[in-house]
Amino acid sequence: MAALNEDLVFKALYETFPDPVIIIDAERIIRSANNAALRQFGYPSAEFIDRSVRLIYATDAEYAKRLQNRAARVDETAPPDFELSLYQA
Repeated sequence: MAALNEDLVFKALYETFPDPVIIIDAERIIRSANNAALRQFGYPSAEFIDRSVRLIYATDAEYAKRLQNRAARVDETAPPDFELSLYQA
């Protein structure tokens, strides 16, 4: 039996997965999105990739609330000396 090429397997799963998958970096910039994400948000890849994840939220208030909620969860579960600059203003 031939060995599976993990990169090809991942790419095939990523591209055909029925749910939206968006990969963002530490600065909250969209670096990759599968076809389901592009369909759901209604953007072609060229207009979606390398944009702020803010793009997928209806309002600035909704985006800010999401960041606050996520920061609170990180604060609750992180060790006392853990620092996550992504959520710091």
